[in-house]
This record gives sequence, C-alpha cells and structure tokens, in this order.
Amino acid sequence: MVPSHIWTAAAYASTLMLPVAHSFAQCDSSWASWGRTTRAVLRDTVPSRFSPHEQGSSNTIAPRAAYRFDGHAIIGFFNPGVSGDGYVALPDVSDVYNVLIIHHADADTDPASPTYGGVKLGTCFSPACANGNISEADFITAVKDKTSKGKLVPLGVFWNFGGDNANGTAQAKFIDTVTAIIDKYGFNGLNMNDGGIPTLDNGDDDFANPTTPAVVNFIATLKTIKSKYGDGFGLSFAITSDSFQNSQDVAGYQSHGAYLPVLHAIRDDLSTLILHHFHATDDVLNQAGIKVAQDTTDYWVALVQRPLSGFTVAGKNFPPFRASQIAIGSLLWDSDVVRSSIVTGLKCVMTGEQCGGIRLSGGPFPDFLGAAVSTIEDDEVHNGFFRQTMPPFFQDIAALPPSSTTPTASTSSTSTTSEPSNAPSTSETLGTRHGVANSTLIPAIVVPILVVLVVGLALLFWCRRKSNGSVDDTHWPSMSASGVQRNGDSVEPYWRHASATAAETSSPRKGVAAKTRVDSPTGDIATSSRAPDSGELNRLAALQTEMGRVGLTTEALQASLSRLRLGSQGALTEYTDSDVPPPSYVTRP
Repeated sequence: MVPSHIWTAAAYASTLMLPVAHSFAQCDSSWASWGRTTRAVLRDTVPSRFSPHEQGSSNTIAPRAAYRFDGHAIIGFFNPGVSGDGYVALPDVSDVYNVLIIHHADADTDPASPTYGGVKLGTCFSPACANGNISEADFITAVKDKTSKGKLVPLGVFWNFGGDNANGTAQAKFIDTVTAIIDKYGFNGLNMNDGGIPTLDNGDDDFANPTTPAVVNFIATLKTIKSKYGDGFGLSFAITSDSFQNSQDVAGYQSHGAYLPVLHAIRDDLSTLILHHFHATDDVLNQAGIKVAQDTTDYWVALVQRPLSGFTVAGKNFPPFRASQIAIGSLLWDSDVVRSSIVTGLKCVMTGEQCGGIRLSGGPFPDFLGAAVSTIEDDEVHNGFFRQTMPPFFQDIAALPPSSTTPTASTSSTSTTSEPSNAPSTSETLGTRHGVANSTLIPAIVVPILVVLVVGLALLFWCRRKSNGSVDDTHWPSMSASGVQRNGDSVEPYWRHASATAAETSSPRKGVAAKTRVDSPTGDIATSSRAPDSGELNRLAALQTEMGRVGLTTEALQASLSRLRLGSQGALTEYTDSDVPPPSYVTRP
C-alpha cells in the first residue's frame, strides 16, 4: 500500500501542474483538452489528504481527548484505591503532571468472573465498597477533565505475556477486557508494567524477527489496541532495565530480552518508555559490565545509556530510541542525596555537564522526555518533593541556549569503554516529538515539486518561443494563424512575416527556393514560391539599418502596429486599451 503522505505529495505536485497546463493550453487547444483530462483523472484517482486510518473508520474509536506534551513530561503513578493519609482525589492531583498512569489492572484469575483470563481494574468504587474513596461516575468525570487538558491518562496493566497468556485466545481476551476498561473510563493510553516475561525459544536470536509465539502474539495485540484508538492514544512501558542490561549475548537475550523485540516492533507508536529504579534489586551495569553504585549520578546515566545510545543484542545492533520517548523513574524523592543524584544525572544526560564517570555516546540529549515518581500519593505524604523539584529543573533546561545542549561526538568515558556500534546515534534519529519520523516524507514532497517546476518551465519556454515565431509551427495544424479577433474586428498582422522573411531570403538554402508567407486580409495563411527580387531585399535591409540608426527597435515597431486596426472607412485607428500581444515574425521553410 502506498503511504498516505506519498499520495499527499503526488496530489500537491499534480495540483501545481494544473496552472502550467492551463498556461500551455494558450499555445495549443489540444493542451487545453489535456488539462481537462488531467483534472478529471486527479479527481478520480488521487485519494483524500488523509488515509482511512487517519480519517477514522468503523474499526477506529477516537479517544475522548488526545494527549499533548508541550515540553518535558512530569509523570506520576496514581492509585485511586489508596485510602488513609496518603489518599489524594484524582480531581485534586496537581496539573504539573503531564502523565497520570492509573494503577492498576492485572490478570483476572477468578474462574467465576466474566473477565476471567483477561484483566480487571483493581479499584473498588463507592458505594459498592464501604472504603471506596470516590464514586465511579465522579472518577470518570475526573478522567475526562484531565484528558481534556491534554494530559495522558493511561490504564496501567500488569501482565505476563508468556505462559498461559501466550496463545492467541488469551491475547484476544486481553484485548477485549483492556479495551472495555479504556472505553468505560475514558483513558487515552495504555501503560504496560513489569508483569513477567517469557523465555525466548531456542533459535530466536533476532529482535527484529522474533519467532517465539508469546512475543509475536503480544506485538500483534499491542498494535491492534493502538490501531483501534489512533494517533492520539498513548502506548507506554514502565519496566526495569533488565532487558537492556543482560541481553548482549544469545543466552542472555533469550533469558532476559523478551521486552526488546516488543519495544522494537512498536517503537514508532511508543509514547513513553520509563526505565525505573523502584526496587533495591534494580542493578545497573556500565558498558564494561561493571555494576554501578545505586543513588549516584552514574547510576541514572547508566540506566538510560543503552536505550539512548544503542547497544549490541545477541551480536546485532539494537538502534536507540528517540530521547523524547525516554524517562526515568524513582521510588521516592524525599532524600536530599537521592534528589541530588537524580538531578545531576539528568543534567549530564541533557546538557553533558556535571557528568561523573559515564558520559553518553551521541549526547547530550536535551529532548529527554522526563521523570516519574512511583506513586503520587506517597510523594504528597513526603511533602511533594518530586512535584516541587522536577518542573523547575526541566524549565531551566528548556531555557538554556541551543549551544549549551548541542550534541557532541564525544564517546569517552573515564570509567567505561564505549561499546562499538554501527547504530546511528539518537541525535541523528530524532524525529518529531512523539510522532513517526518518516525519512521518506521530505523527498516524497520535494522531488515531485522539482519535477513539476522543471517540466513547467520547459513548457512555458517552448510556448514563449512558439508565440514569438522562433519555432516552426507548420506541424501544429491546431494552431490558427488568423488575425486576432477583438470585438468582432480583425486585427491583421500584416508585418508578422517581414523580419523572418528578410532573414531567410538574405541567405536562402542552396537549391531551395525561398518562400514568402503573407497573411491575407481574412487572416488565412497564403504562401508563394516567388522569390523576392533584389530591390525588395535591399529596401528591407535599408529599413532595418535605418531603424537601428535612430534607435527604433523591431519590438517597439511591433507593439505600435499591434495597436492598429482598420476602421470602417479604411482609416487606421488605435486601440486605447489593447491587450493584443505584438505580432511575431514566422518563417516558413
């Protein structure tokens, strides 16, 4: 199928061609017919500006509101079922949050449940639950309010896509139950959390071409859900860095890397990839395979090093993600040490300054998406340190001049050896934020326009020469040589042939008698084989010499003669508003 933007470029270029065809039609009536035919063909064959997927179809349900990020993202996990001192009502959550991941839905293991085999939302609303914090109707209203402000409010799901959930039946149940929850509550995204991953099959060692059924089915499942809701629907993952840290060789990839083929397959649809440090066991390795101490600047840099710079997976280069897709997550932000290490690590990633022992290849990355807190409620219990710290940090980064965050070619590291990779750097693969960066778009638009302009200029140049008599039009019978009609009067171009005749007969081709073309009073073309005598030639030559001596050009003479017409009494009168073009000199061979 031809991509929609290719059709767009073709339609645009064809539209540019129509005025050219219209202008050229003035030279020949046959071209006017061609122009009409072209317009009809374009009307019938060029599709609309948008493809059916973009327009919406019977399979596409538009989310209640599309999300938008105007800059960096402040991300928080929100649990509407929390009670006690940590409870925060969804309507009261600060608007500094760009992403509110609803925590959470997980596998329904109750055989008596109608959603058994799929997922269910873990929140119990009032009045069904005595300890419910909010009614279901009020929760839906709050979600709608947040999404109407451009917030991304995805449903967070814990799901092991291996084991019993690997087959097509289980995946279909997952789709049905997840989309039912999304439709009911008005979420505008889906976030997949760590829920366990399968071990890849023997022989499955290519992340770009997975063969393990659980992986293949899960990729199809996510793409089905994304296509159902369209471009305004966010698709995100919040995972540890285990798949990125332990998949260099085939054995490690098959044991730890099942997320990588999934993420690679949906990278163009991925809105957010949160690499988090929510557990004390979330170890991170540098490029040399050495464990990095937690809660240090280097820890946070190493956490995003492979996703941002690319790395080797089972002997193959895994390309980097866009920096505008990547965020980090931390459990708590109430410690000065933790906050300082995170902020300094982010500054190293985004500006290349204050780095410790690790410096990212291809960096800095000023478009790095943002940061997440594990629970909004816990942050509020601890005085909202995350909420108060991160927005001004990202605002300060955004205010820096471009030269402060220009990517460098440095790949040096004082404590690690950069891993060789042929993958392009993230700075080279940055596209539009949270959109598809399609490399064919620019040539698809520019090339047709250039072709149209070149062809159009060539046609108009030919038309100009033809109208000036520089082109022999004996082979164009549709071109009339009759006098121009104006208000019923015939303007007879008596002098049309004079200059060309003089030029040709002054040096006639050997063995060929010169022909003189004379326009008859009725405007029909008449030809004669009589060769002009020497007296006529001498008079014409003298006339041209005299005109040149006094500064009178042939063009000025033509312009003057073109304004004359024969009056009713045989007298020449002048058009005062003539738009008749000056006559040209045409030579017949």
